Amino acid sequence: MGCETAAVPMDAPVDAARDGPWYPDDLPVIAWGMIDPAHVGLIDPATARAPELSCLGTRTSPLHPGAPRTSTLHIVDFLNAAPVPNPCVRAFPLVDGALSVVPDTVCDGTASMGDAMGVASLVLPDMGWAAIEIYPIPDPDPAFAYVATIVYNVPVYPDLRVQSVTQATRNLLPAAIGGTLRDGSGTIGTFLIDCASHFIYGAVLRVADPDGHYLRSGPDRTDFRVLYGTGRSLPSSTGRWTHVDSVALAVNIEPPADGRPLFFELWGRITAGAAPTLLACEAGRVLPDGVTELYSTSLVRADGPRCPGLGP
Repeated sequence: MGCETAAVPMDAPVDAARDGPWYPDDLPVIAWGMIDPAHVGLIDPATARAPELSCLGTRTSPLHPGAPRTSTLHIVDFLNAAPVPNPCVRAFPLVDGALSVVPDTVCDGTASMGDAMGVASLVLPDMGWAAIEIYPIPDPDPAFAYVATIVYNVPVYPDLRVQSVTQATRNLLPAAIGGTLRDGSGTIGTFLIDCASHFIYGAVLRVADPDGHYLRSGPDRTDFRVLYGTGRSLPSSTGRWTHVDSVALAVNIEPPADGRPLFFELWGRITAGAAPTLLACEAGRVLPDGVTELYSTSLVRADGPRCPGLGP
């Protein structure tokens, strides 16, 4: 189902060899391209191209963002891209240590209100990165109840677009692989891009707790699970690595009691037969009964978090 299949304790030590059963034996070489029309679960070999990896380990976040500017933020539904009406949002520049900000669930004077079309105005450093928190919108109908969401690594431009997730959609994610949501657990989602902003096919997601211990799925329906997009719609039970849309998600993550960020890693084979290489690592807080999004996960950054996959 995911890249983690064995039931092991949450405090299992990091596997230094990095060649255990956490990835499929038939994991393909990473690529970018289009869906194979004859085998929708695979990439079309006629369009498959090698990713651009020249920035692996050297790219950085914006080091010198510009002066504060007003940006227009569009908040849309994850599933159908419809505007999310009257959202309440907060934004934190990366330079202010967004990871240290504790997400809130109360829309107060520190937040900005969006209009009926899901549009809000935010003041952020031009061309920097920000974390954007979207407050929950309660509703008796899960199809209209939006869960708490925080989006990391959002590049600041004049017009921004981020996604919010309904409770109904969040419920569907584990159901796609025969699971159910556990009360109080968090969900994360991201996609992986190469140095030329191509979506990477063939990567596997690993999640580690703040102490560097990898999470693995167990036998229960409410256990931690990793799942992948299909290139067209919601994840399916057959995905074992990122498809051409590079969507990777994890559900039923236990948020740390102390609120510390977790680590999110994406690994992939660069050459046939080789052990997977750490391609990307980021960190973020996991929200109870909410969603953490990484706006886009670029390749390992020189100034990125010290993920366990980087070694001691």
